[in-house]
Amino acid sequence: EKTGGFPYYKGKITQKYDLYLNNLIKKHVSKKAPPKKPKVKRSTVRRPIAKDPVDKKEPTIKNLTPLNLEAKIYAKLTGKNPIYGGRITKAFKNWKLKINKEFQQKVGGKPYYKGALTQKYKIYLSSL
Repeated sequence: EKTGGFPYYKGKITQKYDLYLNNLIKKHVSKKAPPKKPKVKRSTVRRPIAKDPVDKKEPTIKNLTPLNLEAKIYAKLTGKNPIYGGRITKAFKNWKLKINKEFQQKVGGKPYYKGALTQKYKIYLSSL
């Protein structure tokens, strides 16, 4: 089967089969060599990757440069910490959204530009 033909023809061994048998004898099989892995399609091996619940949480904030002003004002007004355990609290998030909406209604500008506080928004926050 491996030679691609019949091993015997009219009662005699074929040349291909004879060469195949000779090659089997010549091959040195070492006991130290690891067995070859069977070739399996990747689609049968793949499994869905389980995501850690840590990935769903927001990243920890070590450097609070854009939030410093907001965090300070929130702490002064409410007396609560805006960050607990390295993460932003829900109350602080809700407060930020509320203040952003008020700012947009009163002033008409956007509070952030490319992730940084705008000058008008800084003035508005400092006036609170």
